[in-house]
Amino acid sequence: MDQSPRVSLHSTSHYFLEGLNEIGIEFLFSNLGTDHAPLIEEMARWRKHGLKHPPTILCPHENVAVHMAGGYAQVTGREKHLSSIYRKMQEKHLTFSEVLDIYGFRILVKDTPSIRRRWCGPTSSGNTTCTPAW
Repeated sequence: MDQSPRVSLHSTSHYFLEGLNEIGIEFLFSNLGTDHAPLIEEMARWRKHGLKHPPTILCPHENVAVHMAGGYAQVTGREKHLSSIYRKMQEKHLTFSEVLDIYGFRILVKDTPSIRRRWCGPTSSGNTTCTPAW
């Protein structure tokens, strides 16, 4: 007789929604499309079973979603500034990756090629396209 524990496995979308709830995300500003079908299906499944997830604010484009989320953060006082992040790191002796209340961080650069060279360096072909390893 098998006495191994029963493990309940769920989809990545399930764990994504669960994570949003755990970290206290209040709204999901997004532009859901055909590539988000698993997430949309999981949201419907949660609704059917009476589970709560952050309400979705549908946006016509990703840029609109980013700016709406930024505006919401400013209005509610939850916006993070580099100076406050740095101060928290100093006071609590944390590295950037240990600051757990940062969910996204935008870095504005003059142009993409210069930042790619800095992160990736040139390849033998002179091409600088790569994925930064962080």
